Amino acid sequence: MTQPDWMADAFAHRGLHGPGIPENTLAAFEAAIAGGYGIELDVGLCAGDEAVVFHDSTLRRLAGRDTALAALTADQLADVRLLGGDQTIQRLSTVLDAIADRAPVLVEIKSPEAFGHRLEAAVGRVLSGYEGRAAVMSWNVRSMVWMRRYFPAIPRGLVVTSFRGGLSFSSNPLLLMATLLPSARRTGASFLAHDIRHLPSRLSRRFRREGKPVLTWTVRTQEQLARALAHADAPIFEGDIQRLIPPPAAPL
Repeated sequence: MTQPDWMADAFAHRGLHGPGIPENTLAAFEAAIAGGYGIELDVGLCAGDEAVVFHDSTLRRLAGRDTALAALTADQLADVRLLGGDQTIQRLSTVLDAIADRAPVLVEIKSPEAFGHRLEAAVGRVLSGYEGRAAVMSWNVRSMVWMRRYFPAIPRGLVVTSFRGGLSFSSNPLLLMATLLPSARRTGASFLAHDIRHLPSRLSRRFRREGKPVLTWTVRTQEQLARALAHADAPIFEGDIQRLIPPPAAPL
C-alpha cells in the first residue's frame, strides 16, 4: 500500500451539508467540491450486499421511516427522499462516479460485523475500479485488517479516540475493544482519523513522527479548529466553522 500523499487541507464531514442539503448526499458532495474541500462519507450495507452512502443503520433520523437500511435494496433506497431536501440514498459507485476525482474521498466503513465482512468486500470491489483518490477508514480494527489482506492497495486509516472521561461510542463489545486498542501496526494504517477532543495523543504524535497524516474529527468550534491546526494535518469539519478554515493551499 502506498502512502496517501493526496490528503486535502480539510475534509467536509459527510459532505458540506446544511439547510436544504442533507448529509451524505450528492448535493453535499458537490458543495464540498465547490469549496475546494476533501470529502468524508459513510457507507453501510443494504439488501443485495451493495455499499450505499449512508450513516445510520435505520432510515428513522434522516428519512422519517422506521426501516432498517439492510431491509431495502439499492434501487429502493434511491427512491427514498431524505428529510430537508430532494436528495436520496445513493450507491457508493454512483457517488464516486459523480465525484470523478474532483476531490479526495475518505470512505468510513460503518461495519458492525466482526466476521463475514460483506460490507468491506462491497467497498473493496467498488474502490478497486475507481481511479480517483480514495481511502477507507473504520473504528473496527478487524475491518481494516480484512481490507489489508484482501485489498492491500487501498489506503487504510483508523478512527480512534482515547475514551477518557468514560466516553463510549459503541455498545458492541468487539467494536468497543477495537476502539480502545487501536492496533495501528496490525492494520497497516497509513493515517489516523482522531477524536479532536483528545489531541494530541501518544498515537497521533507517533504517526506524525513517521510522516503519516493525522486527520481529526469533528471540528465544529474555533477552539477545536485551533487545536486541529496545531496537532493534526487536516480537520474533518462541519457547520459554521467552515468560514474560519484557511482556504486550500492549491487546487486539489
